[in-house]
Amino acid sequence: MPTLFFFLSIIALIGLIIGIIKPSKVKLTSRKKVILWFGGSFIVFIILIGATSPVDKTQLSVQENKPADTTVVADQTPEQLLESSYKAEIKKIGTTKFSYRDMKIEDADNYRPAGSKMVTISVNIDDFYKKDSLIRDTGILSSNLFQKSLDTSIPMIDYIVWFYGNTRDSYGNDKQDVVLVYATSKDTLEKINWGGFDRENMCEFLKSHPTENMDNACNETAIIK
Repeated sequence: MPTLFFFLSIIALIGLIIGIIKPSKVKLTSRKKVILWFGGSFIVFIILIGATSPVDKTQLSVQENKPADTTVVADQTPEQLLESSYKAEIKKIGTTKFSYRDMKIEDADNYRPAGSKMVTISVNIDDFYKKDSLIRDTGILSSNLFQKSLDTSIPMIDYIVWFYGNTRDSYGNDKQDVVLVYATSKDTLEKINWGGFDRENMCEFLKSHPTENMDNACNETAIIK
């Protein structure tokens, strides 16, 4: 059947060409009628060729029997998920520009329960306005990082945030070093109502809530000007 429609489409195409040149040759009175009859017939036959062409069953069989794509993207580890959540929080806050440095998870101190972990998050202070705003902005960021730490399945019990900035020693040498340290424990964080907590004052909060093991701390380790 497709072969028949093919030949008919050829005849219609030839009639269209001849009729456009001289309509009387195909027994029509105008080129408009030639296009209508022969042009329309040509289009119809082309459509019929496609509709009646046999389906390549071999190709269909190959497609049907093709195994599904079983490629599996490996799930991220709890450590990778935690690091990703930290990175998402480290950005410009207030007037201070921060950037991610690294994350380390280590065994907690011996007096902690067996298997407990300690996380250290290192953050760069790329730019800040003044000391007061820096303390406020690092307080907000530390609070956000501490809160994210509670969402992991890793058995962490101690949390430290190190803020690195440009420092100058007594010899006049410039270097990147820790200028602020925020530290706390899981016991403290679980007591906080994060919906109403004043994150800007995290530093003062840690200083005013000492524990037996000195878990809570906010220390300025270099002169901030």
